[in-house]
Amino acid sequence: RKPYVNRNLAAHQLELKLNNKLSVRLVELAIYGARSFDVHYSLPFIPFWSIQHYLGDTDNIIMLGEFKYKLKSSLAIYGALLIDEWTPQLTFSKNENRNWFGYQIGFNYKKLFFQKDKLNVEYNWTDHRIYRHRYEINNFYSNIYPVGFWGGPHAEEFFINYSFEKFNFEFDVEYSKSKR
Repeated sequence: RKPYVNRNLAAHQLELKLNNKLSVRLVELAIYGARSFDVHYSLPFIPFWSIQHYLGDTDNIIMLGEFKYKLKSSLAIYGALLIDEWTPQLTFSKNENRNWFGYQIGFNYKKLFFQKDKLNVEYNWTDHRIYRHRYEINNFYSNIYPVGFWGGPHAEEFFINYSFEKFNFEFDVEYSKSKR
């Protein structure tokens, strides 16, 4: 049997609605283990990235930026950029690079053909190094399943979903091309 070891997940987010069309969300997640609750991560306005460096750079920090832009009331585009283990000074370095990314881009369209229909198209891609940490206790997994994108690291998916309501029935058509 594996012994039980404490693992903690802390998160905070800032959501900005810049106008009626554009909203932006910034999120930080920290996972840390082998110790009890860390009060540092309960401070609401201190970036986790700075805290983990102050604490000795042993925790796993993931940063996420998302946007949603409404082109019109029935059409919106959205995207997200996930950054794991970001080292700003090595962002553009060819020799040593610990900048691990995942991204998503997509759109949804309502009232395309019927009053109650919706088309959603998106593309997801994740680097093979995300979710993992040099200390296994700090990996972004729960019982061998990745937390976040279902495909986990080193995956991509092109996804289309069209749903509509007609004759008091709900119809749902999906297409997914995935690679892991």
